[in-house]
Amino acid sequence: MTHERQVTLLRLTLERFKGVGRLELDFGGKSGTVYGRNGTGKSSIYDAWAWLMTGKDSGGQTPADVNGCSIKPLDGEGNVLDHAAHTAVTGVLSVDGRELTLRREYYEKWTRKRGRAEESYDGNTTDYFVDGVPVQKKLYDETVAQIAPPEQFRVLSDLYTFASLDDRSRRDVLLQVAGLGDEREIMATDERFSPLLAATEADSLEQYTKKVKSLRKKLNDQRAAIPARLDEVKRSVEELAGLPFDELRQSVADLEAEEARLNGQLSQTGADHTAALRVQVGELENRRNALELENRQYRQQQETAKPGPREKRQELNRLQVSYRYESERYHSAQRDAEKYEARLEQSREDWRTAYRERYPGNAICPTCGQTLPAEKQAEARAVWQEHHEKKLNDAISEGERLKKLVARSQEQAAEVQSRMVELENRIAQAKDELAALEADSGAEVVNLPGFAGRM
Repeated sequence: MTHERQVTLLRLTLERFKGVGRLELDFGGKSGTVYGRNGTGKSSIYDAWAWLMTGKDSGGQTPADVNGCSIKPLDGEGNVLDHAAHTAVTGVLSVDGRELTLRREYYEKWTRKRGRAEESYDGNTTDYFVDGVPVQKKLYDETVAQIAPPEQFRVLSDLYTFASLDDRSRRDVLLQVAGLGDEREIMATDERFSPLLAATEADSLEQYTKKVKSLRKKLNDQRAAIPARLDEVKRSVEELAGLPFDELRQSVADLEAEEARLNGQLSQTGADHTAALRVQVGELENRRNALELENRQYRQQQETAKPGPREKRQELNRLQVSYRYESERYHSAQRDAEKYEARLEQSREDWRTAYRERYPGNAICPTCGQTLPAEKQAEARAVWQEHHEKKLNDAISEGERLKKLVARSQEQAAEVQSRMVELENRIAQAKDELAALEADSGAEVVNLPGFAGRM
């Protein structure tokens, strides 16, 4: 059973969060209500509280999402006011009587690349603190989850979240809030639920409900089919009513009498005559079996002599599969050649761009603003020249590599195309041979002359 925690918010502090420069709200663990005109920052307070606990604003968006929440201070045109500022929210909570401080900071990362005077923007980062100690995101999330998991936090802090849940989830929340236990515990409080409690011994109530619905649907389908089956039985009865049952009964009686007569004659024939007849019948059976065997061999010889298109059809299928495989290889080689050609042209353009570059000749120190000494200017020019030559050499090396890849891809395409032409000729020949075999395969297979046995 989940341990119920007593959690209250003592103090919430916003620093450079959206339009709020600094705001400290001392709730003291009591209920509080925030009033104000539109646009004065009421929603920002709730966004700050939600972001501190979940990393998302009240709408469920993170700063990293596309069109997500923007928590940095912005000017009237939507630009960041201070790229060096840290946006932070600090919350002091009481958890089962123990004070816990959570803090989340969000700020931009700016670094100066080697050889450049200006810093470049490298995205945003977030720092996490628990009781003033820096921690990793995983530990921070685990600490918050012990207080209130994100899904429970939304239900507890947002009036609209509960209304947006499905019926099953809302019922689970209400049962948990009311402390009524699970479904089986509720059913055990009333004897009327005893049959249902026994039926759900192995399955949950939800699974049992699905079984009952499935069974009900099956029974309804069977009930819907009963009228059609009754009509079918009625038609059968009407058809049977038109049969001459009296004549059929008389025919059965006549056949039974004839059977009795023949049985009587057979019993009067005697054992010797019966044995002779059985020997004769055995000889006839043997003769018939021998003739049937001979006829089967005769038919098999005709089947074997007939030209069979099956092998030729299999050969044609193999050739067509090989052709499709080679065609895919050909198109793949063509695409590779086009891709490498495009990259080769880009490499040439990179070389031309680098070739047109000229040393900017900046003799002013970017830090102090004074003129650099001559030796520093010469050193800067040498560094730039070395970097410039490396760019040109790299572009040339890349171009040579891409030329080889283009040539190899074109060579592969030519080789595959040659095999495709050969396969096309073989496929055409196989189709002609198959058509000839199918035209000759219609000859009828006959029995031995004079054979009238069963096959």
